[in-house]
Amino acid sequence: MIFSHAKYIAIINEIQDDKLIRILTRILERIHSKDTAIFTQDEQLKLQSVLGINESVVMKGLIETLCVLWEQIVYHLLKPKVIVSQLVGLGVSQEKALLCAQIWATHGSLVCERFRDRSYLIANQQLVDVNCKLLLQTSHSSSGHLKTVLTQVDLVLAHDDTKQHKNNISIEFDHEQLSQFYNQLESIQTQIDQLQK
Repeated sequence: MIFSHAKYIAIINEIQDDKLIRILTRILERIHSKDTAIFTQDEQLKLQSVLGINESVVMKGLIETLCVLWEQIVYHLLKPKVIVSQLVGLGVSQEKALLCAQIWATHGSLVCERFRDRSYLIANQQLVDVNCKLLLQTSHSSSGHLKTVLTQVDLVLAHDDTKQHKNNISIEFDHEQLSQFYNQLESIQTQIDQLQK
């Protein structure tokens, strides 16, 4: 598990167990849904007050850190014992790491099932259209004009069974990123061509 949120790990270690259990459980229950916020703005403010955190930026960073921890646990399908050792290695106290492992042992299989369902829905989509735009950003400075050229690629996806429910994904590339993406597509196409011979 690669991770670098030491400031927030220290805050996690200071949170009372009963509060941390509720926060971790809430995040784990909602982390699979990209459409629903884990905490509303109002809930975040209340949580910030309950935890004695002064800045909303710190509160958002804490929630993001906890989300990243759970996402890593889900992605790697870690066993509770491994969760404890990994979290302790990141600086989480043994006590808090054990709480995470217990929550995972209780809710992990349901969360994994929800992620599989979401992956299935994404995987059962087909590319139905691609739209591209060039975006030119200019700015004046004392050293002259600065131009940035970006390419926006919009991928339009639809489910196999019905082309009515479309999902748009927009991606912006600078020149180097677009070139790398193109090279990756060329490599994939070459591999497909070789398989079809």
